[in-house]
Amino acid sequence: ISDYTGTIVDWESSSSASGPWTGLTETGTSLTVTDLTATTYYRVEVENGVCSSDYSSIGMVTVIPETVGGNVSGSTTHCADDDATYTMTLSGHTGEVIRWERSLTGEDQWISIDHTNTTLDYSDLQETTFFRAIVKSGVCDEEASQSAEIQIDGLSEGGELSGSQEVCSGTNSTTFTISDYTGTIVDWESSSSAS
Repeated sequence: ISDYTGTIVDWESSSSASGPWTGLTETGTSLTVTDLTATTYYRVEVENGVCSSDYSSIGMVTVIPETVGGNVSGSTTHCADDDATYTMTLSGHTGEVIRWERSLTGEDQWISIDHTNTTLDYSDLQETTFFRAIVKSGVCDEEASQSAEIQIDGLSEGGELSGSQEVCSGTNSTTFTISDYTGTIVDWESSSSAS
């Protein structure tokens, strides 16, 4: 406190600028406050001799909620040839979205996306990509959300079948082997005609 006339009677605090006020039993010219969890107002009561006491102007410490990154929904799996737009939505966060980021690993090498809405649309993905939002609440540190994964599966490739041969009717045995395929074997099939 400065520019006062008289003796400091007490410092007072309140959760509202209009009170009610609570005395802090402090009479020094300065007051240090720590670990506040809510916005708090302060004033000083000053008294000069036999004159009525007066109050200082009001000081305020604005407490900003701690940043919470939240979660991104929208994880899905698509084929590489799908011309799809993927929508991801941030929820459960505290603070403002300051940017989005994407990564091929989901762990490092995050690339910034200049977008500040809670919903992000993204298209033309050719490989699996992770997305997350970066959130910041006032003067608090920024935090990353949990990420969503857009898994892109490569095109299925049937591969090459080896083992064709001629056998005599009746008792015979032939082993076929598939190679150079992409994907998971769903089933083997047979036909009396190649067409």
